Amino acid sequence: IVTLNDLRVPRGRPIFLQLKAKDVIHSFYVPNIRAKQDANPGSVTKMTFKVFEPGLYEIACSQMCGWAHFKMRGEMRVLTEGDYEKWVKDAEGDSARRFDPDDKEALWGWEWQP
Repeated sequence: IVTLNDLRVPRGRPIFLQLKAKDVIHSFYVPNIRAKQDANPGSVTKMTFKVFEPGLYEIACSQMCGWAHFKMRGEMRVLTEGDYEKWVKDAEGDSARRFDPDDKEALWGWEWQP
């Protein structure tokens, strides 16, 4: 599932993120849960957290990264287990319809690192 500026996670389960920057240092920051981790060019940074309260949380880049820094924001939705499973099912179908394996430029950062 690929989304843009929209992270959906299940309530109370461990969330494991891998962060990667293409150009300069960025920082994944969710102020309301006090979670912050830098993303560095040329390496993969790992981050783990849990959120127990369902709701909408702002994601921001907290590292001054260039002229469009103010635009680097997103939202994290923490969903109940049932709502999360429904969203996954719907999003997987949407992603399969949008995926283009020949568009290598769009896939630059999506390989999973063990």
